[in-house]
Amino acid sequence: MSQRDDDKTASGVDKSKLKLVLGVAVVVIPAIAIGAYATGAVGSGSSGGEGGDTADGSGGQGQIVVNDIVYDPDGAANEEDVVFENTGGSTLDMSGWTVEDDAGTTYTFPNGFSLGVGESVTLNVEEGTDTETDLYWGYGRAIWNNGGDTVILKNSDGTVVLEESY
Repeated sequence: MSQRDDDKTASGVDKSKLKLVLGVAVVVIPAIAIGAYATGAVGSGSSGGEGGDTADGSGGQGQIVVNDIVYDPDGAANEEDVVFENTGGSTLDMSGWTVEDDAGTTYTFPNGFSLGVGESVTLNVEEGTDTETDLYWGYGRAIWNNGGDTVILKNSDGTVVLEESY
């Protein structure tokens, strides 16, 4: 082994690849040079595959992570949300990207939606008017299972770029 055991978490993740985001440990896997979307895993989730090129077409680096999943909110069940953040070096054009759960309930990002470097967007389950920082699924009831589920993010080509289980 080239690395000391105390340089890794109990699950074997290299501690140097961990980043603390909003009080949650995130595994950071840099985007590869051709501009594929890198994925990050929060908590016990798993990383998804890589695919596609960056939204701006420049071949730069894009990276998106899940900052938060509210699956059992205090109050109405339709107050669930997922927060995505672009931690990469270029804007991500997320037009036509989809988010789905294990049951296949799907949300499609609107045409023209992009997420700038360092920006976050909250995908809310309830109805509302989309803004630059909040998008609304309009589902009207809970989507994310309290006992565990998976947030699956796919690019416009249908390639899984992030898969986050809790």
